Amino acid sequence: MDFSFASLDRYLTSVLPQRSATLAKMETLAERLDFPIIGPQVGRLLYQYARLTGAKRIFELGSGFGYSAFWFSLALGSDAEIHLTDFDEANLEKARSFFKSGKLKSRFYYHSGDALKSFARTSGSFDIILNDIDKESYPGVARAAPKRLRKGGLLISDNLLKSGKVFGGGRDKATLGVRKYTKIVYRSTKLWTT
Repeated sequence: MDFSFASLDRYLTSVLPQRSATLAKMETLAERLDFPIIGPQVGRLLYQYARLTGAKRIFELGSGFGYSAFWFSLALGSDAEIHLTDFDEANLEKARSFFKSGKLKSRFYYHSGDALKSFARTSGSFDIILNDIDKESYPGVARAAPKRLRKGGLLISDNLLKSGKVFGGGRDKATLGVRKYTKIVYRSTKLWTT
């Protein structure tokens, strides 16, 4: 049976419960701007992971305009400390606006500029680290993140299949970065990778 990622995505999206008005606005904006967000299926997964782990402190390496952080905040409410990163300050401003509109109660910290540099400047350990930066920078995450996870914490990485490019012979910098990252995390003795 043949199926495409697009048809699978359409089907899974069609069976999801309706999202809040603010999440729907974020999804519409992402579609209009052709801006990559994790989408509602992965958003629900992040929500579930945050609840299951009892996370309190989250660092997002790559946040865009806050879609994933919104899901984390829905799961954890005022108990959560969520760090967002993006090169573009305008994206972080959009995130602030969406969080206000959604009446979110988490403590948000905004880091403009290079995500890995912001991560290095932020002290302490984290319950969840979300990796969704430029894919050629993924190997740097594989080296930096495990040292900063609490025992039992989660390192969650987006786009590890690169729409099939990782096994389809892709040789661009992003695909090579994802392949290298994947090898590092599977070989790590500090992580249990799936």
